[in-house]
Amino acid sequence: MGQRGCVGMGEHTYRAGFTVYNETWYSKVIPRKAGYDHRAEITVGIYNETGGGCEYEIGIVWKRDPDLMFVRVWNDGLAAFTDPRMVGMFAALAQWRRDNPRKGEPDPAEIVEMLTALGFTDRTERVEARKVDRS
Repeated sequence: MGQRGCVGMGEHTYRAGFTVYNETWYSKVIPRKAGYDHRAEITVGIYNETGGGCEYEIGIVWKRDPDLMFVRVWNDGLAAFTDPRMVGMFAALAQWRRDNPRKGEPDPAEIVEMLTALGFTDRTERVEARKVDRS
């Protein structure tokens, strides 16, 4: 598989999902790399629900300057462009652009709304698991 550590393919259940990186608990504790200029990032992929890992991931990233959204694809994510589970996302992005020609780019909240409507699972870890009170 790819360089991002997406492993675990085989006889498992896979589901399309996303993570809103800037809303994760760990985005506040992991130091940013020099030159990191993203104001928001959503990682979208096909995830193994029964054994961990994924088939692939791609990133939807908003740069700070200029204020621009782009899709980042790692080598294993090229499959997303032809995968029927993901093609609907690209079609929805294109439709959004046709419906909103003067707005510019969809913001992260609009992308989350779009992904949720398409049946993608929100996998964002907003609370650190070991800090959750189980009482």
